[in-house]
Amino acid sequence: MLNTFSTWYVALCAAACLQSSPEPSAIQARLNGLVSQVGRLEISEVAIVRVPTTLLPLFALKPGNLEQGYFTKLTIRDLRGSRYQPQFVDAMKGLAIKPAKVMPDLRWAVIFYDEKGSRRGGLYFGADGTTGSFDDTPVEFVNSGFFEWLEKKFSPVLY
Repeated sequence: MLNTFSTWYVALCAAACLQSSPEPSAIQARLNGLVSQVGRLEISEVAIVRVPTTLLPLFALKPGNLEQGYFTKLTIRDLRGSRYQPQFVDAMKGLAIKPAKVMPDLRWAVIFYDEKGSRRGGLYFGADGTTGSFDDTPVEFVNSGFFEWLEKKFSPVLY
């Protein structure tokens, strides 16, 4: 009886895991859409939040609790009129992601809003920038150029 239950449980868990991961091309297409919105000046506000690795929370930080429980936050109220807009576009151009199975402990977030204040998307990064999340989907970053630019540009401000 226990063996049969275990087999069904494992099968159901495996099916749930397989269903929850989007196709690699679908998630990359969503990200490409966000990058295009930044390039077309449709993104007006960007919030950058960080929790330094020197702070050890009681639990792994996920997208929701990172946005609510950040240590430092920088808001660019109008990206379209700032000196950072061309830099954002250039840094985001090579951004490539693929779905991951596990949500890492997140330390950085970049949240994008349109001119009406509607959230358009969020990029979240673990401490080394190789893993993270696009909105609520765990991802691996194939190219870490955006994170390297983000860390270099904003680490001094978001200690």
